[in-house]
Amino acid sequence: MYMKLKLSNPLFCLVLCLVLFKIDVHASDVQKLNDTYVNDLNLVRNPSFERQNLFDKPDLQYDIDEPVPEWDGLGGWYGTILPGTISVNGNLSVLFSSGYGARAWLEQRGIPVQPGEYYLIQSWFRTVLPFVPQGVQLGAYIKVWGQSKEKPLFEKWLSGVEDWHQVNGVFLSPEGTKYITIDIGLEGLGGYFWVDDVRLSEIVGFKDK
Repeated sequence: MYMKLKLSNPLFCLVLCLVLFKIDVHASDVQKLNDTYVNDLNLVRNPSFERQNLFDKPDLQYDIDEPVPEWDGLGGWYGTILPGTISVNGNLSVLFSSGYGARAWLEQRGIPVQPGEYYLIQSWFRTVLPFVPQGVQLGAYIKVWGQSKEKPLFEKWLSGVEDWHQVNGVFLSPEGTKYITIDIGLEGLGGYFWVDDVRLSEIVGFKDK
């Protein structure tokens, strides 16, 4: 598949490296991708958490409940995931807040993708967490899974104290994959973080350049 693309295309070389090495996309490179290749359609449902539940369901349902419409709460989410908090753009976001040893996440399944295509995943985070070195899987995270869920197609871990910033990543949808899953969660560290404006966009026409 990679050989179908022209290696002389600098943006293709960038995306190839991003997919192979699972690293973040720099903001300037994201702008280049957006200007040329990225589809305007956001495939994530309720991506900015603007749709909120109007009432709390009985506690007995909390383990299968949706803290936010279209997003399932998993792990020890009850009391940790708090919708309706201040956001990057002044509207609504989701706050994760817990002590040490927390393990809770939001999950959206059944997001349709085309097999063999490139996708750009984006989300905004604000973190107030202890710092841990890169490579240590503790703190806030965003992960993209294929249908097998054996290994993430993309993952990014965040820790430390940082104001609102956008996380960007590129991944290749495996052959035979029709749907992907996005997880956003907190693992192991005490503290809190906010998440807002999750976006998944197809990088269209890229293989023909």
